[in-house]
This record gives sequence, structure tokens and C-alpha cells, in this order.
Amino acid sequence: RRRQVEIGVVALVYVAASQLTLALYPVQSPPGSLWLQLALTTLSAGIAVAIGVAIGARRVEVRSLRERAESAERERTAWAAQARALERNRIAREMHDVLAHRISLVAMQAGVLDHRGNLSTEENRTLIRGIADGSHQALEELRDVLGVLRADPGRPEPPQPSLDRVPELVADARASGLDVTLTTTVTGKPSDIVGRTCYRVIQEGLTNAAKHAPGAHVHITVEGTAGDELH
Repeated sequence: RRRQVEIGVVALVYVAASQLTLALYPVQSPPGSLWLQLALTTLSAGIAVAIGVAIGARRVEVRSLRERAESAERERTAWAAQARALERNRIAREMHDVLAHRISLVAMQAGVLDHRGNLSTEENRTLIRGIADGSHQALEELRDVLGVLRADPGRPEPPQPSLDRVPELVADARASGLDVTLTTTVTGKPSDIVGRTCYRVIQEGLTNAAKHAPGAHVHITVEGTAGDELH
């Protein structure tokens, strides 16, 4: 229990009871042995108190360690749940960015085939090829995104888009029928997150143009200094 008042009372009663027992049931002992008997009784009481205090302290330590382990387990569970939520949000954003652009281009090309009956055979073949290529690329990019969910922990993620791939993005949009021009005057190489963000902004702009302004001229200008500002 490790309560000092109770320990003192019990030890005192123990020592007094031992001396009372010797008074009621005297034994032959040499002169001056009263102090020895009192010392032995006090020593035995002290040993019992020391053992009890040590056991109590050990129990408190074990209880503290158990509580810390339980707290760490709760924190780990909460962290894992938060990590799963963040990963789901990241994958959802990635799927939206990837698929919205590709499917918009495919839908625009399919709309051209549906509304224009005066296209030549070569133009029809070009649009159909663009729809097939766009659908194939959408499936490939979707497979890359979803592959993160099935990948081993040590397996690297697929490469993320960067500012260097913007001309390729514009070329795909132009091949799908958009009237797009690109002007780039960026000096230096931006960081990965800045390059990826610029790519996604341009991709979203092309997607919106294909959806809401078919046939309009789209001009993209990227300028600035990497590490300072990009516009």
C-alpha cells in the first residue's frame, strides 16, 4: 500500500506485540538481551516494509509501462488511420487529375465524330486513333495510380509528372483537336513539387478548355525563375 502512516502504525504494533509476547511468555535469556530482541524485531519489521515498498514500486512501474504501451498503441492506430485517409485523398486527387484530362479529350473527339458528318476518311481515322490512344493512356495511368495500392512497401512509385512533360501534354491536347500554343521562358529547374503542381494546373486548364470552350484558341505561357516564382 506504501502509506507511511499505516506502515508506521503496523510496524509499531508489530514491535510492541513481540515485546508483549516475550513478557507473557518469558524465556531464559542473558542480561541485556532486551535491546537485542527489540533490535531484531525492528529489523524484521524493516525488512518486511522494504520488501513491500519494493513490490509496490515495481507494480507502479509495470502499470506505468502498460499505460504507456496502451497509449502508444492508440497513437499508432490513430496515425495509421490518418495515413490511410491522406493516402486515399492523394489517390483520389491523382485519379481526378489523370482521368479528367484524358477522358475529356476522348469525349471531345467523340463529339466531333458525332456532330460533323463532312469529315474525310483520313480525318475520321485520325479522330478514332486519338480516341483509342487516349483511352489506352487513361487506362495505363489509372493502372499506375492504383498500382500504388497493391505495390510492395519497398517498390518505388511510378514517376510523377513534372514541368519537363508540359510540351508532351500540349502535344497530346493538340493531337486531340485543341488549338493550343505553348510559350516557356523558365530559367533553372524547379523542385519536384513545384514542377508537378505546374503540370497539374496546366492539365486542369486544358481539361476545362476541352469541356467548356471547344474550338477556342488556348495559349499557355510559363515564365519565371525556378526557386523564386513561376507564373
